[in-house]
Amino acid sequence: MLEEKCEHENNAQSVANETVSETDVVYSSEWLRFNTSVSGWLSFFLFAITAGGLISAVYPIATFNAADYANNLCLGAVDIITGIFMLAVAVYTVFAFTKRKPNAVFWGRIYVILVFLTNIFVLISGSVEDTGLQSASRSFKSVIWGVVWFLYLANSKQVQRVIPKTFRKTSKKDWGILSGIIILPVFLYCVGYAQIASLVDIRSAQEAELRKTVLASNERTDGRVIFTIPDGFECESEIVSVEGVDITLFSISNEYIGNGNMCADYDTDKSESNFDDYWENWKDGDVNIYGTKDVARGMKQINGNDCLYRITKHNVNGVDVYWRFYLLFDAETGKVFVASLYDSSISANYADELLESVRFK
Repeated sequence: MLEEKCEHENNAQSVANETVSETDVVYSSEWLRFNTSVSGWLSFFLFAITAGGLISAVYPIATFNAADYANNLCLGAVDIITGIFMLAVAVYTVFAFTKRKPNAVFWGRIYVILVFLTNIFVLISGSVEDTGLQSASRSFKSVIWGVVWFLYLANSKQVQRVIPKTFRKTSKKDWGILSGIIILPVFLYCVGYAQIASLVDIRSAQEAELRKTVLASNERTDGRVIFTIPDGFECESEIVSVEGVDITLFSISNEYIGNGNMCADYDTDKSESNFDDYWENWKDGDVNIYGTKDVARGMKQINGNDCLYRITKHNVNGVDVYWRFYLLFDAETGKVFVASLYDSSISANYADELLESVRFK
């Protein structure tokens, strides 16, 4: 009886020792490197974040256009710095998993959270293009994949084997670096928008001042520019809303020569692609119905300002109609004068007369 009791106690002690040995295993990075391997979905995850990090860093730099950020360097720096940070996080995450660092899962989660939040911001703000890497559908897919990868890191048995939960550790240094990754872009974003708000106030004051200018009977202004109505033309104006912004649209006409529309805006992008965007937006829908022929295209100087232009000829019921489209930029004020003119080429002097009369301040 005594022997059975002793045997039972020994068995109980043995079970207790096994339990302690299983729950109190002390892992090390070296032990995990030799006893675990990265493969399957975890390998694909590390490859995916590396590729995604490279795209996030390279794309904002390769496609940078200051005009897209209202020529504000702080706003322009937000996308670039965020992309660089995401690449850095991706590279370190791969390194941490490879070396079995205690903070590997932490930085893996941070990367997918950054992907999720940046793409949510893009979708909410509406700052997406119809094509390319910034399309809405691509951003939406990135949000979905962010959720999928976050759940994968939380539930994957392989991730648990490679970086066991009892081994995981996040240091104050990790949290400090993460704080910098968040604070710097947010700070630049806030500064950038504060600068834009200040610039809007300054421009509003300048427009109010320009409207006070005493004009000749044949002059017109919208507060942004002053121009002279070409001889023999009549001029009317109306307020139109373009993407939520009110713009004064002027219309000139002469029944023997032609007609046209003009307005002024703030823009300093003199690239061919920006000109083409304007041209497409101002193109009359009926133009495609008629034969079109390019007559001239280029840039010229008018009163020291760069003027981009394109002239096309359209055959309308046997009559040649010319469309003359101009963007007249003023570098000092950051303004652009847009003119879209149609005539039968009886006389085109009115176009030069109009452009040469434009004053930006």
